[in-house]
Amino acid sequence: MTMRHIDSSGAAQRSRRETAAIDFTVIALFIAIILGLGNSIAILAPQLALLFILTLFVIRDAINKNFNINMNYGSLCLLFAILASMIVSTFNSFSDASSAALIQIKYAMTFLSTLYIVWIFHHCLSNNILSGSAVIKAAIYAFAVYNVAKLITNALIAFEILQITLLDSAIRQTLGTTFVRSSLIFGLIRINFPPDFGIPIILFCTLTAPKLNINISRFAQIAFTILLIISAIIAYSRYIWAATFIAVLFATLIVGRRLFFAFSVITILMVGAAATNQAIVEAVEYRFFSQAVEQSDSIRENQQFALTESLIEAPFGKGLATYVPWLVRSKNSPYSYELQILATAMQFGLIGILPVLLFMISLISTVRSKDVLVCTAVYMTYFCWVMTGFTNPSLIGRAAAMVFVVFICVARLSPQLEWSSAKTRGVDAPVRGAG
Repeated sequence: MTMRHIDSSGAAQRSRRETAAIDFTVIALFIAIILGLGNSIAILAPQLALLFILTLFVIRDAINKNFNINMNYGSLCLLFAILASMIVSTFNSFSDASSAALIQIKYAMTFLSTLYIVWIFHHCLSNNILSGSAVIKAAIYAFAVYNVAKLITNALIAFEILQITLLDSAIRQTLGTTFVRSSLIFGLIRINFPPDFGIPIILFCTLTAPKLNINISRFAQIAFTILLIISAIIAYSRYIWAATFIAVLFATLIVGRRLFFAFSVITILMVGAAATNQAIVEAVEYRFFSQAVEQSDSIRENQQFALTESLIEAPFGKGLATYVPWLVRSKNSPYSYELQILATAMQFGLIGILPVLLFMISLISTVRSKDVLVCTAVYMTYFCWVMTGFTNPSLIGRAAAMVFVVFICVARLSPQLEWSSAKTRGVDAPVRGAG
């Protein structure tokens, strides 16, 4: 692994041992957050400890450089604007009947941890404490561990070694989170947790790993790709399927004609084979055309109506962690709705939501490539992820923050993808370095 260099105002080179310690901390943090579903003390403790260690590395780096560091004042101003909106929203909530102190504290901690994770990683990337490639590699390994855990769980259930009801009860009691499940095919069940919405961008990074200067073997790249695709399938989500298809499509276009041709052939063969299997056909039809799907869409329509009405009644916001009393999705998190972006607008108000939206749009400013295909790939995969905020509560939380960090890394490393995308279109391009 190459060493990173400290600014000339600091001392000398960062040692290999310190570099390894930082990279290990990042990998451990990704695994702890991606696997650490829920808000129990046992789950939060290692995450907070690892965040604290990463913060110490940031402080040490600043001291070594005599505080001659890139403070990213634009991002800091945006974060302070969001915090100001959050404070105003908290005061607004005092006049709302649905406000509750414990619920507000829980939501505030989730919201603040999301912002802090994004900020500290952005600071580390801007000051060369971390490399984008190292962060993406950590994310790939973390999702590999998470997806292996999903597949093992499914195998244990399929062979009736593990009872679904016991697993469901254990997850609800210990993790305080919902276990989304339903029967699929061949004894498998649907397993869908918030990290699953990060599968498309992780799969994109895995397929383009050599171009992003991510040091993983060819065998590992193939194994991780298969693992991610299987995990996306058993997530049994229409949205994840569509976003995964788009991510893989752009990745194959960027890497080259051979991979794109292989992707096209494999897709046609898989669709053809699936169409001849009655069990698979019924599973797909059930996911798109069943009464359960109609009920799910009806729930979202009801939420849209209720949240829009609340926003019209209180355009400056109902308040932090407030909700519509007659339409509660979760007793543990009553402020949580499938339409998360609209729910956040209802809580923060039309003005208070603006810094949050600017924060989400700010990714555009981090894309360094000027290539049309590369920019389109980054924007489309990111757009698909952001749009999950209109279908699932997946944009606020520590796992969501880690996914956002991966998008930042891809945006910063996007010039490294340009040569492949030019080659795919049959245009001569100069060979670019890995930097």
